[in-house]
Amino acid sequence: MSEVTGVGRVSVEVDFEKDSIELILFLVQFARRDNMELLLKNEMRKIDSTNKGVANLNKVQTALGAVYDKFAVDAPSSTKVSTLQNAPEICDDIRDAAEEAGIPELFSGLAAAERGFGGSVDKGQIATKREEFQNEVDRLTNSLSLQMIKTQALHNRLNEATELMSKFIKTDNDTKSSIIRNF
Repeated sequence: MSEVTGVGRVSVEVDFEKDSIELILFLVQFARRDNMELLLKNEMRKIDSTNKGVANLNKVQTALGAVYDKFAVDAPSSTKVSTLQNAPEICDDIRDAAEEAGIPELFSGLAAAERGFGGSVDKGQIATKREEFQNEVDRLTNSLSLQMIKTQALHNRLNEATELMSKFIKTDNDTKSSIIRNF
């Protein structure tokens, strides 16, 4: 008795002395298909996680953009957020978006009580953070594209394994039918 184990967690016990070659091939192909399904599910979880990460970063970026847009167009980059009308609410919006995204500190060096964002931040820092978040969103989006390509390749391999299993079953049934007809 031998055990055939694939990439995932699925394994098949095969007795090379008693089992027919068709059965052995079928069992190996069955294990391959199940392993492909496991890999595909893992890739889908990764894609879902990346999508959530992009969505969270977009929320923070949108909140930063809303603050940036409240500054006068000709305001110098050293203009503090605290000079804006409704500054406490603006700070709360950004803090909430950052917390939801799992980013405890947006701007280094701020007091812990400010939870990562406060009125001492200026227009230039907001612009820099927006650009950083856009770069991170772009990086995650590129990563997502690669994950989708990998998922498509796994899906194609899963279809191939399923098709081979179907052919084994059909061939086996045709052989048995032929034997029965010959009696």
